[in-house]
Amino acid sequence: RDLHSFPTRRSSDLVVDMEQQDLAEDSEMIRHLLKNLVRLSFDQEALIQKTGTTFIQDPQYQNIIAQQNKIKDDFRMVEDSLRAVARRQVAVAAVVNKNLGEINSNIARSLSTLLDMNQTFYANSRNTQSSQSMQYTMTSFNNLALVLAESLDQMQNQLRQNQQKKNNGS
Repeated sequence: RDLHSFPTRRSSDLVVDMEQQDLAEDSEMIRHLLKNLVRLSFDQEALIQKTGTTFIQDPQYQNIIAQQNKIKDDFRMVEDSLRAVARRQVAVAAVVNKNLGEINSNIARSLSTLLDMNQTFYANSRNTQSSQSMQYTMTSFNNLALVLAESLDQMQNQLRQNQQKKNNGS
């Protein structure tokens, strides 16, 4: 057989396949990030409730500080992936970066307030200032999750459309 008798793929088909692969990879990453953001949001919400009911002199107050630090550490891993998504998905970059900044700021503020209150003696006081920063953090987690969910929907629609085009063109 000569070379011309073998079926060949057009370069446009290869480009579509590469775009499909990139979309599929991004979709999977976003799905994983959504799961982690929702978990962080629930963890933050539980900590808000615990902070609101725990007196500063209670030994459990130290656990609240440790848990907020754990949320901060867990978020660091998610943050790197979110920044990578923002670089690849320009449509969501501004919103992602804005919320990342707000999360970092509010986590730092809540930890600072937790530690400041821990250093002074407030007898039977509760730390409502930290709860407020934690609430803002949770709101930003939820905002990011919403943006990522919408982005994931758009990607899945694009994947379906590309597949339909490919099937109709073949």
